[in-house]
Amino acid sequence: MPSEMHFFGVHLVKTQTVEEPDTRTFSNLDDEKQVVNANGGKLAVLVDHQRSVAGLEGKEMRISVTSPNETPTVRFTRHFAGVPADSSRPMISLKAVAPTAEQKSLETIWEGVLQSARPIPRPARAQ
Repeated sequence: MPSEMHFFGVHLVKTQTVEEPDTRTFSNLDDEKQVVNANGGKLAVLVDHQRSVAGLEGKEMRISVTSPNETPTVRFTRHFAGVPADSSRPMISLKAVAPTAEQKSLETIWEGVLQSARPIPRPARAQ
């Protein structure tokens, strides 16, 4: 079982200023389904859409995974690709994992985190 399964909540996976938008970080659901199915499990897509958080349009995915001999889990991810050379709009990846039995609690935490995010004010330029 991955070490992340011992935690309950949202993890900031990565944030950084980018030279070009990071469009490779979010997972490919088709690939994940194939891996889960090949191991006798099942992956259900709960959410797969674009969503604006703090004025940053990003990709949000929520999946449920059931695999033999493992605790059924839900995983929520959100990825904003970043704006080149703009430290106030960096690439941001978030991930949350919980047992499926705790999905409602995780949804509440996830929504609270996303709704609490605010844009970083840009510094005034010297004239």
